[in-house]
Amino acid sequence: MNINFPIPTSVGETYTFNGSTWTWNGYAWILGPGLGPTGPTGATGPEGSTGPTGNTGPQGVTGPTGNTGPQGTTGPTGNTGPTGATGPTGATGPTGATGPTGATGPTGTINIFAGTASLNFGFNGVISAGLPYTLIADNALPTAGQISFGQSEGSYFEIYVNKIDANGEDVSSILALPAVPAAFTLQNESGSFFISFPTVSISSTLTYYNYDWTFVPIPEIIPPPPGTLLFLNFLNNIYGEESTASTTVTDSNVLADSVIYLEWDVSSNHESLDDPLIENISLSVNGKTAGVGFTVNAFAANNTFGIYNLKYTIIN
Repeated sequence: MNINFPIPTSVGETYTFNGSTWTWNGYAWILGPGLGPTGPTGATGPEGSTGPTGNTGPQGVTGPTGNTGPQGTTGPTGNTGPTGATGPTGATGPTGATGPTGATGPTGTINIFAGTASLNFGFNGVISAGLPYTLIADNALPTAGQISFGQSEGSYFEIYVNKIDANGEDVSSILALPAVPAAFTLQNESGSFFISFPTVSISSTLTYYNYDWTFVPIPEIIPPPPGTLLFLNFLNNIYGEESTASTTVTDSNVLADSVIYLEWDVSSNHESLDDPLIENISLSVNGKTAGVGFTVNAFAANNTFGIYNLKYTIIN
């Protein structure tokens, strides 16, 4: 009969099969109990000679860091290192408190000068100078020395002027000089009545001239009563509809840094400063020349005609 013994793992190991027991003695399986109990350990033999030193083993794992030792004494101060680069500028600090007010300086001298000037809108020269005429009733044809107002079929406002003025002089050559759109003015001796308009047509007969314009209908003109002495002026052609004017003021008080103020003054054809024609005119000072004067330029709405007076103040 064949027996399949197991692979032994240690000396004295046993294996039982079919009622019989085998023991492993380190070399073979022996039937029976095998070796008896181990006897007492014998006396230690003499120490053998020291064998040769073995190879150095691998380095062990680093142990934990020990506690920090006490601080050593301070070493000597080292040499001063080089100066570092300049750092960025810091933020501006808050403004300091306002210091006390200084003493008042000496008072300066202010010089003020005043004068007057005139602006001429639309006219560039006088043709006639105050031809005298006596006013008669509206629409009546004038005889020698007379003038009258009227209205034509085309709703033109008209004046009729005899060729002989109130001084008995024949002024036909003067009355013939104006050409459309020449302007005329009429005013009484006190200046309380004044009109100024450009003509739109001019005609004549053997005894009188007829001048028409369309700007103001008869109801808006309140003429003086018949018998009033009026003075007629004709002015050269108007400048069109640019409605600009300028005048040069000669005043030696002007300096390069002078401050010049302008204001309106009343005139014979603008007796009130509330006149809307005045309110619509803009003024400016240009071309100041020290010791000489300055120029006043003006711009107005279309069809602004006549003479406008100004007052100026120079502050140095």
